[in-house]
Amino acid sequence: MRERIQAAWESFRACAPGTRCQERYWRRREAGGRAGTVRRVFGGLAVVALGVVLIPLPGPGGLIILFGLALVGGEVLPLARLLDWAEVWARAVWAVTPGPAKKAAHVLLLAGFVLALYTAFRLVLGAAR
Repeated sequence: MRERIQAAWESFRACAPGTRCQERYWRRREAGGRAGTVRRVFGGLAVVALGVVLIPLPGPGGLIILFGLALVGGEVLPLARLLDWAEVWARAVWAVTPGPAKKAAHVLLLAGFVLALYTAFRLVLGAAR
């Protein structure tokens, strides 16, 4: 299973930005399999729902939503196109962002991650007491 996930990731990375999700969609279409499509769409929607529930909590709720959308994007062409457009847009914004702002974004992401770990740690220890 690990090899299959790694191969899928490598093929995703090999595609040019702005075409990755659409190429993944077309590879899935060639592979066929209706049951897998339904499973991935419902699984992706469940991951998106989980991300929406986790948004108010400290942690990566937004990243979880993006992961769920990527799962669904492999099965729905309009969403794949939207995700490809969003990737190109985000890369363009990141390219023109000055160095100090990039460092600030990294610090904020790291602080959010540390806060999420601390909160999880406190919840686990608080529940054990």
